[in-house]
Amino acid sequence: IAKTDGIPSRAGILLVDDDAATLLSLEAILSSPGHEIVTARSGEEALRVLHRCGEFAVIVLDVRMPGMDGFETAHFIHRREALKHIPIIFLTASAGNERYGIDAYTAGAVDFLTKPVDPVVLKSKIAVFVELYRKTRALKSWSDMLEQRVAERTAALRAAEENYRLIAENAGDLIAMLDTRGRRLYASPSYRNYFTEEQLGQHGDTFDLVHPDDRAYLRRIFRETVATGQGRRAEFRLMSKDGRVRFFESEGDPVRDASGQVSHVVIVSRDVTERVEAEQRIRHLAHHDTLTGLPNRALFTERMGQALAHARRYNRRLAVMFIDLDRFKRVNDSLGHEVGDCLLKEIGGRIRASLREEDTVARLGGDEFSVLVVDPDGEAALSHVAQKILDALTAPVTVSGHELHLGASIGISVFPEDGDTAEALLKHADMAMYQVKDSGRSNIHFFIPEMNARAARRLMLESGLRQCRDRGELVLHYQPEMDLATGAVIAVEALLRWRHPQEGILLPEQFLDVAEDTGLIVSVGEWVLTEACRQHRAWHEAGLALPGVPISINVSALQFRQKQLRHAVERALAESALAPTALELEISETILMEETGASAATLRELADMGVKVALDDFGTGYSSLACLKRFPAHKLKIDRSFVHQVHADDADAAIVRAVVGLAHSLGLATVAEGVEVAGQAELLHSLGCDAGQGHHFCAPLPADDAGRWLATRLGGW
Repeated sequence: IAKTDGIPSRAGILLVDDDAATLLSLEAILSSPGHEIVTARSGEEALRVLHRCGEFAVIVLDVRMPGMDGFETAHFIHRREALKHIPIIFLTASAGNERYGIDAYTAGAVDFLTKPVDPVVLKSKIAVFVELYRKTRALKSWSDMLEQRVAERTAALRAAEENYRLIAENAGDLIAMLDTRGRRLYASPSYRNYFTEEQLGQHGDTFDLVHPDDRAYLRRIFRETVATGQGRRAEFRLMSKDGRVRFFESEGDPVRDASGQVSHVVIVSRDVTERVEAEQRIRHLAHHDTLTGLPNRALFTERMGQALAHARRYNRRLAVMFIDLDRFKRVNDSLGHEVGDCLLKEIGGRIRASLREEDTVARLGGDEFSVLVVDPDGEAALSHVAQKILDALTAPVTVSGHELHLGASIGISVFPEDGDTAEALLKHADMAMYQVKDSGRSNIHFFIPEMNARAARRLMLESGLRQCRDRGELVLHYQPEMDLATGAVIAVEALLRWRHPQEGILLPEQFLDVAEDTGLIVSVGEWVLTEACRQHRAWHEAGLALPGVPISINVSALQFRQKQLRHAVERALAESALAPTALELEISETILMEETGASAATLRELADMGVKVALDDFGTGYSSLACLKRFPAHKLKIDRSFVHQVHADDADAAIVRAVVGLAHSLGLATVAEGVEVAGQAELLHSLGCDAGQGHHFCAPLPADDAGRWLATRLGGW
């Protein structure tokens, strides 16, 4: 008999008897809403019913039946594990036969009744077994439910354990379980990405894997975690099997046993090397020059602050050097920024190589570098270091096949004599460097207090220059150029003066270097151009005829490099209604050498307009015959330094004679500047010089005085 696939919804009673009347009688007696009665007419049919519906509260089984009798049927039922728990009550018509009782109990009966059955007795006995069935079913239901829940929870725990195992074994993070002494109870497979099996070992000390510099710190964090029972975070380094230092962030969580004591600690560590290295790169970029890799101004100032604090605490000295390269702009402009960048890298390396390890060199910007020297051994030692740097920067540099020769101007300030703040020391070193620039470059200069007075004056001049044009403080004086043979005026030069409210009349040499450095010379130069042309027109309208006598003005290097120079000239001529031939521009030969291509193009544009070009201060620069041939100049002005002793110094006379001969061979007129006495004028004339300019003929005069003087001298001697 197989296990049945159906269970009665109510307590079932199986009645088995071959007599139909008996079955009806029994069914009538036992009929109740709480019962479900099933009948069978034979033992065979009873077995089939049990096969179909295996759950019954009780079986009432007649002993005497054709075929299988009740005892045989009972034996079949109780041989089946799934059915032997069902109680059986036998019915028999043989009352008082002890043999039946023995056979019945042997067959597995729990009771037997004789026919005819007493309804009250039958019902009471059946009620007992039905109630027992119901309670058993209830207990079984609770048991099954409990068993199911236990099974479900066990399955969930097993699934969770499997999931955790999969997570731990496949996680990129390092997961470890440590006992309270720090020995590994478990290490995830990801540890093998960083360490060999030998390094990991069995129950090894986890802290042996940590970078030596971080072990003590991490042990302390671990002990605090165990002692307090509170999770802690930490950052540390590991030395991986490839020899590389790796950065990690970890979180340790303590686990308590049943008594509440910390039994072990679970640590999850994440590799943050890429993030840390990215942050380090960002910090490096924020504090270092991207071109040379040297510290930038921010880091240099920070290190100066640290060095100053140390120097104050221990009564030490320190020095700051401000280094500016000489002639770097010429390299940059002529060979390009790529060559210039390579040159700056080489320069930075040379300066670094000239210093001690504890000293700092920084690139402040452009071609400016600064050096911090800690604990110098006196001024002589500083001079030696500075000279070593200067020698390194003066040595030729080969870049992209070009052999370049530079120099440097180095200014030095010392703590505490020259300042007690980083700002003051840098400022004073900068002042000392500019003193070198003013004195001829490629040298070294220590800061002296007098430089502060010069710096204050320079600042005053710069501030005044920004407002002098609007305040009407700029004025022009005029000085003629005289033909040495006839005494005729051949040109009138406009000379700038600044009527300073506190300083009085200032000559150009007193303020033009400030105007050049600040860029204010462009605005001032445009005013000079406009005002000179306006004055030339005013003289004409006043009846002063100046046929063929141009007004001559000086053009600065910065103004000459401005692309709008031609437009400024056109505008000034248009506003004054002058012909281009009435204007002459004086340009120093140094300008021509700085930008030969651009200079030639600008000069050709002006010459094509009809504007005249004079080469001023000739002999003080580095011009060559090739330059003179390329530029459309019509006149050379011989510098006053050669004229001053021309009548008393044979060398100066020889130079003048050579310059005049050179100019005439190129078709250029010559004008000698700074003619102060008659002897100079006479000798210059004898040397072939065409014209002269200076106090011997006429000092620079204000516009009205110059107009009156011109009215009397235009005819010549």
